[in-house]
Amino acid sequence: MYGRNYNFAWMLLWLAVVVFMLVREFVLPARMRDQIGGPNGGLAVVVALALALYNFTRWWAMRAAYDPTRGVRVNPLAEARYDPDNPPLPVVPNPELDFTKPNPDKPAE
Repeated sequence: MYGRNYNFAWMLLWLAVVVFMLVREFVLPARMRDQIGGPNGGLAVVVALALALYNFTRWWAMRAAYDPTRGVRVNPLAEARYDPDNPPLPVVPNPELDFTKPNPDKPAE
């Protein structure tokens, strides 16, 4: 379960970075604001948004891959197990397709 929500946690982290970078103008003093943001503060917001979108996409794909509403997929090549409530049908061999016995119509060579 941890692995499925790992990307969701990263998305929340990157969104928190985006929110902090956007509200720093209103929260921090001017001197500290310049030290944290720098000249490429807008670029950091764009990169953090891109990483949040990337992690959201990965989380959504993992969520869709493990969707419990699809039901259980049964491997058709797996070994069949005996089910007492649903016994297998009896096998009735076709005598016309039994090639282990000699053909009485054909003379022996």
